[in-house]
Amino acid sequence: MLFTNILRGQLKKAVATFSVVTLLVSLCAPLAVAVTPTAIIYSIKDSYVKAENGDGNYGTEKIMKVRNKSGANQWRSLVAFDLSSIPSGSTVTSAQLEIYLDKAPNDLRTYQLYRITGTWVEGTVTWDNQPGMSALSTNSVSTGTTDDVWKEWDVTADIQAFVDGTYSNYGWFIKDGNENENPTKTGEFCTKDFSGSGDCGDGLHKPQLVLYYTTPVVDTDQDGVPDSSDNCPLNANPGQEDMDGDGQGDVCDSDRDGDGIPNSTDNCVDVVNPAQEDADSDGAGDVCDPDDDNDGILDTSDNCPVDANPNQEDVDSDGIGDVCDADIDGDGVLNDSDNCVYVSNSDQVDVDQDGIGDACDSNIDTDADGIPDTTDNCPLTPNQDQADMDQDNIGDVCDNDSDNDTILDDVDNCVYAPNLDQADTDSDGIGNVCDPTPDGPDTDQDGVADMSDNCPSIFNTDQADADRDGVGDVCDLVCADGLDNDQDALIDYPADPGCTSSEDSDETNLAPVYQCSDDIDNDQDGWTDFGDPGDPGCSSPTDDSELDEQTPTPTPTPEVSPTPEPTPTPSPTPDPGYPIGGTFMSTGQVAGASTGGQVLGAQTCDAELDEYIMAGRSNNPAKVRRLQEFLNQYEGENIPVTGVYGPLTQAAVSRFQVKYHSEILLPWVSYGHLSEYLPTGHVYKTTQRWINMILCSGTDIPMPQLP
Repeated sequence: MLFTNILRGQLKKAVATFSVVTLLVSLCAPLAVAVTPTAIIYSIKDSYVKAENGDGNYGTEKIMKVRNKSGANQWRSLVAFDLSSIPSGSTVTSAQLEIYLDKAPNDLRTYQLYRITGTWVEGTVTWDNQPGMSALSTNSVSTGTTDDVWKEWDVTADIQAFVDGTYSNYGWFIKDGNENENPTKTGEFCTKDFSGSGDCGDGLHKPQLVLYYTTPVVDTDQDGVPDSSDNCPLNANPGQEDMDGDGQGDVCDSDRDGDGIPNSTDNCVDVVNPAQEDADSDGAGDVCDPDDDNDGILDTSDNCPVDANPNQEDVDSDGIGDVCDADIDGDGVLNDSDNCVYVSNSDQVDVDQDGIGDACDSNIDTDADGIPDTTDNCPLTPNQDQADMDQDNIGDVCDNDSDNDTILDDVDNCVYAPNLDQADTDSDGIGNVCDPTPDGPDTDQDGVADMSDNCPSIFNTDQADADRDGVGDVCDLVCADGLDNDQDALIDYPADPGCTSSEDSDETNLAPVYQCSDDIDNDQDGWTDFGDPGDPGCSSPTDDSELDEQTPTPTPTPEVSPTPEPTPTPSPTPDPGYPIGGTFMSTGQVAGASTGGQVLGAQTCDAELDEYIMAGRSNNPAKVRRLQEFLNQYEGENIPVTGVYGPLTQAAVSRFQVKYHSEILLPWVSYGHLSEYLPTGHVYKTTQRWINMILCSGTDIPMPQLP
């Protein structure tokens, strides 16, 4: 009993249903007897039944109960074990059934054990359908009155009978020896269904059998290995070979390499190959075929063992044949991405973008202009027209001496006009033959040489001088000079009503110019000013908005081309006597100034600037302020936000136009503007467009119709 308790203490925490622990080795037993094992086997089913609840089942409870009581009120417990692990022919020397008494009856009771003689199911057994039991008790024990103790019944004879087949193994009943006696006493035992707290909830107090038995040595196949340890007990294999380590010897294993393919259909019986690859379809799997691809080259020498290549081609000499090399030319670029599979070109240069790398392209068109490099006069720069102004066989777009005057473009002061002498009278870096102001420097780049400019440092192409003092209006701040320039006894801004701001260059109180009497179609609806028929948006000649408030112009929808504006009368033609680009034309229009309230072709944006602004015009103060804020925020200017379009703001606009000359000024050159570097200072179509492109980042605004 002491030994059993020690053993039990060592094995209580076993999780497996079955555990075998070798305890003793019999040194003096006959040769016919093997090692004596001890086995502890846990119950596979247990339950209890109640007489007063004939159809009740308690198979899932963690407690099974035994109770005595007169009348139909008795309780009985059932328990069973799987004994299939005990070898046939074993001799059982000791067998103890041990069940943990969690709660003892409050009295000394005798609990008897009866062998069950019929089948029963844990989840359905009831008092009414309980199986039969043997007539005689196997054993009995006294319960005592102490809780939490193991109770043991000697079941050696029953276990031997079960092993020998004398009786069928259905388990045992546990019942009170005097179950019809009063008063009622109940004992509670732990079952295998442990859960919750307490001894019966820890999984360490399940019903168990502690067995001691001996087994005879049997060697059925006479190979010197006892059947109990023979991995093929019916097939002689003294070496016990087991290729796949599955415990079944090779001589009796139907799948000896353990790859899931039976030996009878496995194309490599002794080598694992579940996929059964057979590159050459010769019936021998690749893993055991000396020539997988059947190209006559043994795998040990074949640079592509599973891809036939009798010639063993290997462009990059890396030991991997071309037919199976993911990078045939060894340039670090895999074949499926390599634009020269058989020629090394790690840089993948493909100047003509035809998908064929230069290293293997026999018809290179580097600039992809449709003309092969061999005949292209600019092989690196697209020039489909092959223009060559100086006929030196070097296309204009790549000629470093475009005008062929022997002066290279990077030092030529007139790149597109031959001038070998490089004459530059005003020393402004622009040769006389291409300088719009050869007579002298033009500091403000307004097209008027400084020597003739009435404001040499501030852009003013019109040279306006309202007070005729020889100082241009844009730099003659008469509204802040402390003088009564218009002799109306009122001096400067804000005292003089003729001054709109301190930047105003004229104190004269000029009559305002209103949109409905300025001879301009400001809202671009095809109608101009107040009159008959006139613009329906004008209520009087002093109305400063041509927009029809009753029928507002719809906001253009993004990505939809705008509907052409109505043109009741032909658009005026610029007067050739005046240069375009910010100066007034004979028609009253200004090149660079929109006559409407929208940017042509522009998509809507909350921040957009949509009105024409120029010096001397009745500008919308809110729009001017928005312009000034834009110039300060995006262009780094530091001009006062006054809403007045004065010289400082105009100069900032001019700088903006020169900065983005390609987008703002260049489009006007083909319409007569002198130079893409000559600003106008007016916020017109292209200037509005580029401001809005910056304000409305991500919005694609088409180029408006010019002029």
